[in-house]
Amino acid sequence: MNFANLVQQAQQMQKKVAKAKKEFDEKEFDIVSQNDIITGKIKGNLEITELHIEQSMMSIEHQEDVQDLLMITLNQMILFLIMRIVSD
Repeated sequence: MNFANLVQQAQQMQKKVAKAKKEFDEKEFDIVSQNDIITGKIKGNLEITELHIEQSMMSIEHQEDVQDLLMITLNQMILFLIMRIVSD
């Protein structure tokens, strides 16, 4: 195998990797918190495309609980997506 063939194979591999990354970046994953209080969707590129908070939690007395739950849920989803990237 000569150098030109190696370069060509490397370029083909780069195209495949770029295509796979683009597909993963556009793929949507569900966001779900404990008891389904917060739900939504997040893309592989970490863009949140939907976010829904159960109406019963939308009061001042629940504000801190919602903020904490939202932070925990989003961090769990980001970790999940990172693990998917690493394992793929």
